[in-house]
Amino acid sequence: PIGIVEGTPSLDGRYLSYADWETGDLAVRDLVSGQNRRLTNKGTWKDSDEYADASAISGDGRQIAYAWFNKEKSYELRVMGIDGSKPRVVFRDKETSYLEPYQWTADGKQILVYLKGQERRIALIPAAGGPVRVLKTPARYREFPSLSPDGRFLVHGAPGQGEGKERDIFLLSVEGGQEIPLVRHPADDFNPIWMPDGKRILFVSDRTGTNGFWVIDVVEGKPQG
Repeated sequence: PIGIVEGTPSLDGRYLSYADWETGDLAVRDLVSGQNRRLTNKGTWKDSDEYADASAISGDGRQIAYAWFNKEKSYELRVMGIDGSKPRVVFRDKETSYLEPYQWTADGKQILVYLKGQERRIALIPAAGGPVRVLKTPARYREFPSLSPDGRFLVHGAPGQGEGKERDIFLLSVEGGQEIPLVRHPADDFNPIWMPDGKRILFVSDRTGTNGFWVIDVVEGKPQG
């Protein structure tokens, strides 16, 4: 057992990244061989209270972006090879109390992240390090944003207009910043993700009385039907 995963599978289905809570190290599971392998070696919890948190594997399966809680009691974004090579810090800010990497851009040059500090932001951070590009603020925790394969649109969940806790799904233009409702329904619609063809969005909805997968077609940033 590996406990709470806090990671993602690779696009080819070969690997699953996760936080190994026995030590707090970043680890990866080979889903073919069933072998688990730690990528960091921080020692025991007695040795260090640093730890890895959420992580995301790049589209080509060669790198992992991961949140790291450091000695200064703040979060930083790190990147390393899936074999554990060349670990490096690409974002560090003492005011950031939490961050979560969600996804790599298709070209492998940027990482979509949630940042919690004085503001809550969804942003892109260069994988080589560099200025943060904010896409949405204020942002809510666990909106689970997803970038379209061409990088033009961001889809995310957010509370709807009703009085309950039901969520709707919204589409944001990355360049222009315009946001439109994509799915409005009295049910709870959440966790949207772009399909690989870039023409459809998969999401979860309880509109039939139990959670199920639903799909909506999107063309040029507009819902179809």
